[in-house]
Amino acid sequence: MPYAEGTSVPVERTQMEIRGLVERYKGRGVLVGEDWQERAATVMFAMNGRRIRFKLSLTPENQLKGDRLARFHRERWRALFLTIKAKLVSAESGIEAFEEAFMAQTVMPDGRTVGEHALPTIALAYEGKEAGPLLTFGGGE
Repeated sequence: MPYAEGTSVPVERTQMEIRGLVERYKGRGVLVGEDWQERAATVMFAMNGRRIRFKLSLTPENQLKGDRLARFHRERWRALFLTIKAKLVSAESGIEAFEEAFMAQTVMPDGRTVGEHALPTIALAYEGKEAGPLLTFGGGE
């Protein structure tokens, strides 16, 4: 059973809970936005000297409408809340450093996340192809 399947918690409440959670852990500048044209949402915040960004797809695998689509969105937002909470608890408990827990979502100076930089390079490496530098800045130096 998928996490939060059938949840009745409204999306707006989950978004407020995400804001509260980040603020409780001393985060600041929490931004929650939705782009219905792209069918995606973004949660951004600053914490421990880093900018963190989560992108949440709001596009179901099949064409859902009405109540089923709304339920899908509620479930996705609850799963994102759990993800952020788990990473914060992991860092607070010393299981991993904050930077390790949020590595893929850390925004680099060029506006892309570490995950957006690294995933194509990792895929090439597993295909046995030579990959360039993992992260490049400016002129690629």
